[in-house]
Amino acid sequence: MSAAYCVRGGPEKEKLAMEYLERRECEYDSKTLVEFYTFKNKFCISLLLIFTSTPDKVSNKYYLGPAPLEEMAMQIATASGPRGNNWEYLFKLEKAMHDIEHEENFVIELANEVRKQLDLP
Repeated sequence: MSAAYCVRGGPEKEKLAMEYLERRECEYDSKTLVEFYTFKNKFCISLLLIFTSTPDKVSNKYYLGPAPLEEMAMQIATASGPRGNNWEYLFKLEKAMHDIEHEENFVIELANEVRKQLDLP
């Protein structure tokens, strides 16, 4: 699951955004700079900082590994981070993907299973 953010407004806004992201993404154990290309024009417009969670169980204590959908849903339904519940993040991702007409079947299935775990409609 991923999202890209463009920060405008100068160095102070960028600093505040990075402080927020460093706190929100604190459980990810790897950061990488990558070139970002637009799909339509196929040219690089900037560099992105990617927060990645690796399968290293020492540096990433929350890595579940390959697991059945129900087990992933249970972990999401019961886990939370410094910025809130993981299930809320998943539901927002599902809605955002729907809003841009880029629905992902796995995200929908996982969100539905989490709703079952939480006994939500």
